[in-house]
Amino acid sequence: MPWSYRFFHFLASFTTFVMAGAQCRTEISIPGMALDGFVFKRMSVTAPHQCDFSCEREVTCQSYNYVIGEKICELNNRTKEARPENFRSDPARFYKRRFVGR
Repeated sequence: MPWSYRFFHFLASFTTFVMAGAQCRTEISIPGMALDGFVFKRMSVTAPHQCDFSCEREVTCQSYNYVIGEKICELNNRTKEARPENFRSDPARFYKRRFVGR
């Protein structure tokens, strides 16, 4: 079997594995809500999905708020489950928990 075919086969198997695993876990955003008091980093983005990537790269990040009109990610070091008393209504934001566990 040629090297390039083996590499392609390996890559296809890996991609299938990752995709299959991702289908088992989902996180949804909660519009009109935000976790207050646990922001450790704010950043401007061009699209909300960039917050997912930023949160995954930060070890401290457990969730984030997205400021809709300003296109800003607020990375949190806690979740709404850990601090339900700080989970508040905020029509300018949506909240999302980190997709991959810590």
